[in-house]
Amino acid sequence: GADHAARFAAQLARDQHAELVLMNAYHFWPTNPAETGDFPLSADAMRESSQRELHNRAAELQPTLPGQTIRCISEEGYT
Repeated sequence: GADHAARFAAQLARDQHAELVLMNAYHFWPTNPAETGDFPLSADAMRESSQRELHNRAAELQPTLPGQTIRCISEEGYT
């Protein structure tokens, strides 16, 4: 769902000549680690992984937004 939403948002940003903001909220400690499986051992690793994925997504979307800015925000917390 997020991939579809990002592509749709990029189209809207292009049509409106607006900046696209990609945002990811992550929660460092899962509510129940047994349900989620493996998780990062540090908050820094989780933040870096989130930022890396956002920047990869921005690079994929940039060709649809020539000359426009894509900003990436990664914050710890619940969506």
